[in-house]
Amino acid sequence: MRSSKGQWALALAVALIVIAEPAFAQGLPQLDSRTFTPQVVWLVIAFVALYLAMSKIALPRIGEVLAERQAKIDSLLKRAEGLKAEAEAVLMAYDKAIAKARTEAQDVVRKTSDSAAKTAADRHTELGTRLGDEIKAAEARVNDTKNKALATIAPAATDIALAVIERLAGEKIDAQALAPAIDATLKERRA
Repeated sequence: MRSSKGQWALALAVALIVIAEPAFAQGLPQLDSRTFTPQVVWLVIAFVALYLAMSKIALPRIGEVLAERQAKIDSLLKRAEGLKAEAEAVLMAYDKAIAKARTEAQDVVRKTSDSAAKTAADRHTELGTRLGDEIKAAEARVNDTKNKALATIAPAATDIALAVIERLAGEKIDAQALAPAIDATLKERRA
């Protein structure tokens, strides 16, 4: 059942053909009602010929092209998936290699740091021992020099003390009487 708009359009088209047939017949032979039958026959023949040509020649070729295209697309997709899997495998291997290299580098840094710390500690101990020995030797030399200086000071101190007492007191004292006091003072200074 047709819609009312479709019926009106068909009725209008038929009315135009009937009314305008003589005018269109002169310039538009396809609208001449006397030639409708041969036109319809040739339309059917042309339609069947085009249908057969399309179904037997053109559409199979188009189908082949589409099938080839789809096969190529599928092939490229499979290849892309394979390359993606390969790239992921390479990435995983790269990540493992980087992790291994980092671990090895950390081990080398740790070993080098430990070795440097041990070497520094050994050198520190060696330097401390050597400096301690040098300090003891220097202290011994200082004490020896001090003792020698004090030993040489005793006669000079005795002479100076005798001269000072003689000038201040006006008396002469025996150097041997003054010697125990000077020795006691020098011993006090040595300690």
